[in-house]
Amino acid sequence: MQPSDLGETALSRMASHLNRPAMKLLISNGADVNSQGSNAGQTPLLRVLATRPIRPEGPTPLEKEQIYAAAQLLLTSGADPDKTNFDGTTPMMFAAGCGQPYAGCNGHIELLQLLLEHGAQIDRFAVNQVRFQWSSSVT
Repeated sequence: MQPSDLGETALSRMASHLNRPAMKLLISNGADVNSQGSNAGQTPLLRVLATRPIRPEGPTPLEKEQIYAAAQLLLTSGADPDKTNFDGTTPMMFAAGCGQPYAGCNGHIELLQLLLEHGAQIDRFAVNQVRFQWSSSVT
């Protein structure tokens, strides 16, 4: 499947809308779960993790569940939990927020655990030297 003029695949587009039925359909028909958009290098997993609610207080519990379920679908379908965007930002960094107050899943512990269960590295640097370090105080 070829990217759109905006540099995203259909799977990335559906991932950004947390549309799991469409994501399942695309994956079952061969969509690349590790494809990268040409604009920023966002993978479908990064698009899910970058989902932002309009409200400043962050996502509702239902939205967090939807983000988790979409990320789980991608990871169980072979998405690389360490594939970065063009800046070198990892899925763990997106899930933790890492200085990005707009991050939809900022501090989503269950999502961080899901990424770790799928082999995500916890000590990586992005190109801009943002570093994510797992803290034992996070439970």
